[in-house]
Amino acid sequence: MVLDCFFDSLDMAELKSAVQSAFKNASNPPLLDLKTVWDVALMAMWQSIADEELKPCNWNFPNDKNWLYNRLKPLITKDANILSVMKDSFNNRLEESFCYDQIFWVQTKKDFLIKAYLVSNLLKKIPGDKIAVMLPSLSITSLLVVACYMANKVPVMLNRTQSEEAFKHCLKTQNVEVILTSKSFFKQIQTPRLKKYNMTFFEDLLAKISIFQKLRAVIQAKRFNIPKKISDTAVVLFTSWSEALPKTVELTHQNLLQDIIWALWNVSLANYQDVEIVYLPPFHSFGFVLWTILPLVSWMRAVFTPDPNDSKSIANLILHTKSTILASTPTFLKWIVQAAKENQINSLRIAIVWAEKCQKDLFTKFSRLAPNASIIEWYWITECSPIISVNPLKRNAKIKRWTAWLPILWEKVKILNIDTLEELPAKKEWMIYVRGTNIFAGYLEKWLESPFVEIDWEQWYKTWDLWFIDNEWYLTISWRLKRFVKIAWEMISLPAIETTLAKKWNSKTWEECLSIEAEEQDGDVKLTLFTTENIWLHDVNAYLREQWISNLVHIDEIRQVYEIPMLGTWKIDHVQLQKIMRWEQIKSKKK
Repeated sequence: MVLDCFFDSLDMAELKSAVQSAFKNASNPPLLDLKTVWDVALMAMWQSIADEELKPCNWNFPNDKNWLYNRLKPLITKDANILSVMKDSFNNRLEESFCYDQIFWVQTKKDFLIKAYLVSNLLKKIPGDKIAVMLPSLSITSLLVVACYMANKVPVMLNRTQSEEAFKHCLKTQNVEVILTSKSFFKQIQTPRLKKYNMTFFEDLLAKISIFQKLRAVIQAKRFNIPKKISDTAVVLFTSWSEALPKTVELTHQNLLQDIIWALWNVSLANYQDVEIVYLPPFHSFGFVLWTILPLVSWMRAVFTPDPNDSKSIANLILHTKSTILASTPTFLKWIVQAAKENQINSLRIAIVWAEKCQKDLFTKFSRLAPNASIIEWYWITECSPIISVNPLKRNAKIKRWTAWLPILWEKVKILNIDTLEELPAKKEWMIYVRGTNIFAGYLEKWLESPFVEIDWEQWYKTWDLWFIDNEWYLTISWRLKRFVKIAWEMISLPAIETTLAKKWNSKTWEECLSIEAEEQDGDVKLTLFTTENIWLHDVNAYLREQWISNLVHIDEIRQVYEIPMLGTWKIDHVQLQKIMRWEQIKSKKK
């Protein structure tokens, strides 16, 4: 199905979820075991490989109920880095349980630390100051990030689902030659275009370790010495593909720590009693910051599982590990709710959602299965480390649905007129600008337009997002000006899709022959291609797959028009195209 039908993991997860919903006794094989239609039929008939047995998970929680913010605030000084804060959270607590996954079971902080020192000693031998990491959400991913810091190297998080051109660009901008990954993971993803790159497998690294090196790592873990000076840069991430290629974002230790501490000020998290279920990919800013870095510095337990699409397994893990915190897009949360059985996810206390509007029926279904949990909506941007605004769970503040109430640094947010930069009063809709210690310094690609605007001799980051703000500082996002649309967790650029299609259908200048418009319908995003060419829908989507465009991008409808409406020279009238779509929708409803 993957090779013949161009299905990716999202398609497979949706198919698996649909079969399990239709056949209540269906089995729950790993997603990667579903290769053919016959495998799916066997799953429906409970004749496929038996469900994976979950290994034991026994946490040892100390009796400490201090709030996480109160413990972290004194540690996050202007000179702090992730390793220094992590040292404080690990010191004198090495026998405590730290994380769980299906590879290593429950690991103590001591186990984790010894492995990190083992790997860091090997990473020091690799030339260069940056190392690329291509792994899903696993404890070894978190371990590799820590090992990079100990070896005074910067992790560069790679997204293996990017197009070949985008993937090559990411490596070229960072000048990295070695990609760290797992042999089993690389074998499972079966991506032929990645075989030409220099992969270093985690399993091979561990196989080369001698007894002397192991003893040395044990002594290092006991002393927990950290480098006196490490790079200010904590991670290199890449934005979702935009007008042409991904943009490179360097975030510092201070960016990440300051963003975390101010977000925690608005959300009450108990430092010892909470367990995070971690399944978001670490190449994603939200997945990296909250679910890779936060457990390292926060005394919280983490449950790692590599496949965000395997909703039934995630629900099983929540029950098995008594997880209390989950972060997800509304799409993934909907799949988990559909897959979950009665009392399976009722240990949850918080579900953090972002990237899409959370539908009303999802609130209802989730509250039935997890009656003690709250859904809170957050607003984030990679360049802002990534959290900008959150809904509160403290100070008796009420939660309004479909808003992200309080900017984490409310004095560092402006709602301005995009033309005059005039500050607007409440109940007006204009662009949001932000500044603060969590904002990055600028893109590494120097040819890109600066994302900052100078206001009163200060640099403010221009988000390109339109917001409505009321008198109580409740923020509601309206739309994005640069013709981006969020599907699942990814920011998709409509001009980038148009440019890709124009490579094949370019009988005229592409601006004259095609344009894509997006419209939200019942929580889903519908993409419509307007074109003057005679193009078949199947051919368009097949070509996007051939170009390794994200499988989140799927053209739903083609409308052939006599000409593309233009405002002026080479400028498409997108407002007019949106009106055409809405008028067709109204006529359809009337019929």
